[in-house]
Amino acid sequence: NDSLSLKQWRKTKDVTDWFQGLTASNDKDLRFIQFDIETFYPSISESLLDKALEFVELHCPISQSDKSIIKQAKKALLFNEDSCWVKKTNDLFDITMGSYDGAECCEI
Repeated sequence: NDSLSLKQWRKTKDVTDWFQGLTASNDKDLRFIQFDIETFYPSISESLLDKALEFVELHCPISQSDKSIIKQAKKALLFNEDSCWVKKTNDLFDITMGSYDGAECCEI
């Protein structure tokens, strides 16, 4: 979103191309930061998603219908053969790993 003046990329090549295009008085002025994220998807709770959607509303229009669809898409069921697996919290909310929806949700 341009209103926040933040950069976010989906491809490593896009980041390195951007970085190489930067100019600085010397090479010591430019740095990359690398970090590892542990348990990224599971740490997105329903309340955190609600707060993120509230933040989005401050910067771009989002309808109540769109918010409802986003929330409904987070209800996940897991089946293995003939049995349904139940989460310890007995809650259907889940940011699914490995799905396009899960990745898009993390970008919110």
